[in-house]
Amino acid sequence: MGLLKFFSGKDPEEYEKQGDAFFNIGEFGSAKLEYESALNKLEKKRPDDTGYANRLQVKIVRSRESLARAHMESGEDLLAQELYDDAEDMFLLASELTENRTLKDALEDLLQETKRRKREGMPKEAPVVTGDDGAAEQPAYHHEGDEYFTALVSTLPDEIRHAYLEYGDTFREGYVALNQGDYEQALPLLTNALEENMPGGDHIYFEIGTACLNLGKTEEARKVLEEYVRANPSLLRGYHLLCEALWEMEAFDEAHKVIRSSPPELRKTLHMKILDGETLFRAGQYEKAESFYNNCLNTDGWDENIVRALAITYEALGKTAKANDLYGEIMTECQQCRTRLDPFIKARYADTSFELGNMSGAILELYLSLAQELPGERAQYYRKISQIYAAQGYENESLRYLAFAERIEDQEGSE
Repeated sequence: MGLLKFFSGKDPEEYEKQGDAFFNIGEFGSAKLEYESALNKLEKKRPDDTGYANRLQVKIVRSRESLARAHMESGEDLLAQELYDDAEDMFLLASELTENRTLKDALEDLLQETKRRKREGMPKEAPVVTGDDGAAEQPAYHHEGDEYFTALVSTLPDEIRHAYLEYGDTFREGYVALNQGDYEQALPLLTNALEENMPGGDHIYFEIGTACLNLGKTEEARKVLEEYVRANPSLLRGYHLLCEALWEMEAFDEAHKVIRSSPPELRKTLHMKILDGETLFRAGQYEKAESFYNNCLNTDGWDENIVRALAITYEALGKTAKANDLYGEIMTECQQCRTRLDPFIKARYADTSFELGNMSGAILELYLSLAQELPGERAQYYRKISQIYAAQGYENESLRYLAFAERIEDQEGSE
């Protein structure tokens, strides 16, 4: 596989789908990059499509927050192992990603605790200098960019993370390039890394498939991902990315065959069922997807991922009221469990409520909250707040928020 030319005609929807695929398998950093690429492409192709831009912004925030929480958990594990420098890197990275004040405060507490333990563990005497030249001995494992690479792989499952750490410098460089969106540089590096690590480098197929998909080389992606699934039949992520390639080829029947060829224990999992339903949705078979998701809820019980997918399917079918009810269910569940509410769900509930003519104070409060959580989308939220105030008869407040929206839009237009 040689150096491939970037396929510039890729639509924002394609980047978004790839981002969804990554998010659903827990690769939040890659998901964030895909959503950002989608937004960048949208701004160039359809700059006036503010509704779609809002959806992408919400997904970017969701990915950043999920990645921040994953880094925080990794940092806590490292702290427990007394790996203070690595833990500090994780907490700092998480703090840079999150906009959640509560999470930022928790990370600051963890950073202070890490520094305290680090100070307590420092030797009281100066380290012994070794070597004939009098230079201090350097750690054997030290390369520029190690911290960034370690942060990238820290959220991966143990088996995969350990393999990635053993693949060597060529893979390391290619993997970093891939996660920075430099697919043209990443592909030849990853291909060379595969040759250097065979046998035993099967996980590199997955990263090559990711690079190929982003370069528009769908057929090549399909081939290497089929190799990955054959080598790792029990891993969900291979099936997910292979289905992504098949979805782009509109080979939906083939995608169903791939799913049904998986081992019985994997095929029964909720994640695989979600993949099956997503294939129906991508094929535009919304009625079948609706039936499939409802059947999952009847047989497996309530699950947020299934309810979310069903709500999105209802929106595609124009069943806005049903979608709104399901988004409301998810919000209620989050409140009862005291878990942080996904801004995407909050935005979809507010927007479907607004579309149904709900101009209540509760929806007004949601939009005020969203304007704080997603500052990049304040203009459109202020416009809706203005309309709600107008419907409630508060003309002055309506005009005030309309002025806010226009001021932000003027500023954005002059940049």
